[in-house]
Amino acid sequence: MAGFTACVCSVGVATYFAMWMGWVNFPFQHPVSTNSKSDSTPSESGPTATPAVNAGLAMRYAQAIQDGNCDEILRMTSWMVDRMRRVALESSDPAVIEATRAELCAQIRSRVVEGNVLRLEGIEDQYVFAPGATLEVVGRDDGRTDLSGPVAYRTWIQVTYPNSRTAPLVQDPEGNAVARPVRSWNVGINVSRADNTIMKAGVVGNLDIDFSSFSFEWPDGK
Repeated sequence: MAGFTACVCSVGVATYFAMWMGWVNFPFQHPVSTNSKSDSTPSESGPTATPAVNAGLAMRYAQAIQDGNCDEILRMTSWMVDRMRRVALESSDPAVIEATRAELCAQIRSRVVEGNVLRLEGIEDQYVFAPGATLEVVGRDDGRTDLSGPVAYRTWIQVTYPNSRTAPLVQDPEGNAVARPVRSWNVGINVSRADNTIMKAGVVGNLDIDFSSFSFEWPDGK
């Protein structure tokens, strides 16, 4: 009977987790239109044209980061999905799952001055896709071959910041922040072939950054 009870608890927690994550047709439950101006325009690095559905997935993720939409991000980010799944399998207490969710949400929504710098290890996504930044899909390629699993494709998004006071800074090899904040750059989102989640591509953050795309040219008064 005790074994039966434990089994029922495990099934209950798994069901709770599945309902919360929304696995049905994941992650294309609700088609999303984008405001991208050039889904079919290749970037300077040569990505091919990006079909609207693929651009939609990348933009959906980027906009969720901008908005701090925690539940959407948790459902779309590969390593976060894996972590939530492990917690659900290891614990029979829904409160433990919720505590893990709250911890990840706090991390997603954290924006502190010292984090707004591109370092050698990378930069967290919430500083790249900052509120107020303009997002434009500029192309697509096959993506990385050295990540945790096969990549279906990589979508490139140009991110342009509204003012120099809040734009990310760049750290040089000696560890000093460049005085000029980034006006715009192109970042790549690698999508998993297995489940269409966003794959982790950096020691810090989930994005690839095209270092040749940096612009530091700001309009007067910005």
